[in-house]
Amino acid sequence: MKYHITPDNRAQFILDYSLQGKTKSFKEEVTDHIKKVVEGRDHVYLLFSGGMDSRFLALMLLELGVDFTAITYSFSPNYDDYNSFASKDFTKRNEIKHDLFSIGCFDMWKCFEHYYENKGLIFHNLNAYYIFLAIQKYNKPNCVFLTGQGCEFKITDKKINFWMFLPLYQTLYPNIYNFLTDRIIFSYLDEPIIKNNWQKNWQNDKSFYLHLYRDKLYNSIYPDKLKIVKKTYSELPYMGDYFLKMIEEKYGVDPEVFLANPNDGFFVFDAEKYYSGSMNSGN
Repeated sequence: MKYHITPDNRAQFILDYSLQGKTKSFKEEVTDHIKKVVEGRDHVYLLFSGGMDSRFLALMLLELGVDFTAITYSFSPNYDDYNSFASKDFTKRNEIKHDLFSIGCFDMWKCFEHYYENKGLIFHNLNAYYIFLAIQKYNKPNCVFLTGQGCEFKITDKKINFWMFLPLYQTLYPNIYNFLTDRIIFSYLDEPIIKNNWQKNWQNDKSFYLHLYRDKLYNSIYPDKLKIVKKTYSELPYMGDYFLKMIEEKYGVDPEVFLANPNDGFFVFDAEKYYSGSMNSGN
């Protein structure tokens, strides 16, 4: 996938549609990508939220025999939030090296201020700041970070939408990768479990996430290995409430409008045209 940042601070993406129908299986394409990304690195870190994508990546790294450390940011200094509990459970069961570190509201706010006031960047998804704080803490020469963020796809009005955070992250930290490449996108969409079900389960707003079929695909690759403890207690107060209040107080603007920034958005294309084979270019 090729991309560049435009003068108006947007990201432009170009996919090579000639690859459609010519890729390997989804697992093979992800395997090839991970091998290329980690080759020759002294340190490999997995940003491990405990979500489905990061669990899948962890199992891929284990299967490939990669020496890596899963790192998880906790919202509690006592590490008693669900993120910590779930990630510790999974990494212990799978004998994965695991580091936890806590992030407080003040840490997040200072990170936001740094990227906004020094670089003019605003991310309305707070995961960006979690990731930046993790990289700042663990970054060292010849290391690489892997993340599953951005690997969930959404269909709205028969359009496929891909969250495109990674190119912006890589302008700041070129050693971070997920598994959203053009070859992997096409291999994913061409998997029968996705291709045969993308039109099903429409909600009233004609929109649904493909995570149901993504989970089935992942589980077909690693049967019975992706299980995680169920959430049995409430999460800590959401940092977003603190963020919105601070934005309004410091900058005197409507935070909802302030955060509605084009820095992170969608790459969108027509699903019907894609599956009919009538698309041959796009950006």
